[in-house]
Amino acid sequence: MLLFLCDLVDSGTVECPTPLPDSWIAYPNSHKYDGIPNSDSDLDSCQVSCIGNSSCTGLDWSGGASVGSRCWLHGPWSILESRRSTTGVTHYELRRTAIANWVKYPGMHAYSGIPTNSMDLAGCQQDCVNNASCTRLDWSASASTGQRCWIHGHWSSSESRRSTRNADHFELYRGSDGLCGEQHTYCHWHIVSTLVS
Repeated sequence: MLLFLCDLVDSGTVECPTPLPDSWIAYPNSHKYDGIPNSDSDLDSCQVSCIGNSSCTGLDWSGGASVGSRCWLHGPWSILESRRSTTGVTHYELRRTAIANWVKYPGMHAYSGIPTNSMDLAGCQQDCVNNASCTRLDWSASASTGQRCWIHGHWSSSESRRSTRNADHFELYRGSDGLCGEQHTYCHWHIVSTLVS
């Protein structure tokens, strides 16, 4: 007799690719309000402080200011602030990278998402990956700006997927699951001998 069996792969045997390093986008002569100052005295240390804070999404660096006023971290506390022109300050946005796998549910969405200003799906997915609490998103390419990308996390975890004509739902599986962000399954044929008496 032949049986077809599927088992989860032992996470110890999966070799995940190395994630790319985090990257920064620099906006010279600009800053945001509502940053939180820290005592870092050089840009590298300021960036390390941001990367080490899972809520940090960017920073303002003012190299000519006194220590304690050079590095200003940004995150959810300053998300509503837009960049403003100023001389001698550079605003940096952090682009976190992660090994991740997206599972798409076409024609589905969930309630209680939080909108972002992403203009394309790649940007929407990056918004979710950058938010340590994000586990899924809804994308509606035909919606107006500010209504296309909706990210989900613990605030909407009780909401189930629902049918819709104008959106697709994506669930995020991060690489920290030990399976490189993918649900690996190993299937094989198994021969079972049976005795006939």
